[in-house]
Amino acid sequence: MAVYFGDWIKVLVKLNLVALLLLVQAVYVGIRAYVKGCKRARGYY
Repeated sequence: MAVYFGDWIKVLVKLNLVALLLLVQAVYVGIRAYVKGCKRARGYY
């Protein structure tokens, strides 16, 4: 039972790490797009 439970934790941790990576990438791209839009609005582009 303990080993099975441990495997479940490993699966959840792997999924969480992948989800966290995707979330960080999405936030990073969103911030870059936002900053680019702000610069464009102020006439940098």
